[in-house]
Amino acid sequence: MICGMKTESLKDITRFGIGGKSEIVYAKNEKDLVGCAKKMSTEGRQFFVLGGGTNVIAHDGGYAGTVIAVRTNSIAQKRNRVRVDAGVLLEALINKANKEGLSGLEALAGIPGTVGGALYGNAGAYGHEIQEVVERVRVFDGVRIRALSRKECGFGYRESIFKKKKWIILSATLIFKKDSADDLKKISRRIRTIRNKKYPQQLRCAGSIFKNIIAKSKNGRIASRQIPKEKIAHGKIPAGVLLEAVGAKGMKRGKIQVADYHANLIINTGGGSANDVRYIINTLKKRVYRVYGVMLEEEIRYLGF
Repeated sequence: MICGMKTESLKDITRFGIGGKSEIVYAKNEKDLVGCAKKMSTEGRQFFVLGGGTNVIAHDGGYAGTVIAVRTNSIAQKRNRVRVDAGVLLEALINKANKEGLSGLEALAGIPGTVGGALYGNAGAYGHEIQEVVERVRVFDGVRIRALSRKECGFGYRESIFKKKKWIILSATLIFKKDSADDLKKISRRIRTIRNKKYPQQLRCAGSIFKNIIAKSKNGRIASRQIPKEKIAHGKIPAGVLLEAVGAKGMKRGKIQVADYHANLIINTGGGSANDVRYIINTLKKRVYRVYGVMLEEEIRYLGF
């Protein structure tokens, strides 16, 4: 088998618990990750690089190519700098930083998934984003390994150059500020408590489905005229505000349901299908557009569609 491929169900490696079968490769180190990607590219094989699978909706029919599941797991600290592999869980990195009194990521506590996935989508919470601590990111561009500065990563709200390029994130060097370890741990504990109420760890979901709307953007200016100003937070209009107004809460199709307490959260109650998820997503996008004149954009990724 090429690169030690296995045929497995995507529902078993994605948090949503949805998806058919695919060939899967588990890359446990950088050499295997780059080598496998090179081999598949040379042979003209289609592949999809997957981190923790926490914000992915996989097709019911599976994926025709090969999924490379990144399981690299090295963390190395030198004073206030940390070099971390893409496959390291974000929570593990935050716990390490808090323990060492390194400030910068404590507000992201409780966000599931890997560091690579967080960099790909510039993960953030409570007014902070992972880009704030990025010094450089190492990637494989299909030909060679290269290092990108934070500026070259093109970070924006839930955006990065990695969404536009077929590059594989290998690792990152992050730079932190020194602070009290006890204080950082307290902040993260408080934030995890809040997050776990919205997204219990056992919940089959992909987190927030839609991006919030930047208030100063064209869509933001349109929406701002139609909602109370106090709903705008950290310069963004929560997608959940618009979704709630169009009746999203509690909406169901098959085994898929919008949470009755959070309009931007879609849950697989057990045995749900990607087809039903897509139906709800598309229906809600149309409803919001009809009422507010803005088209919501998904925060999640699609695999196999």
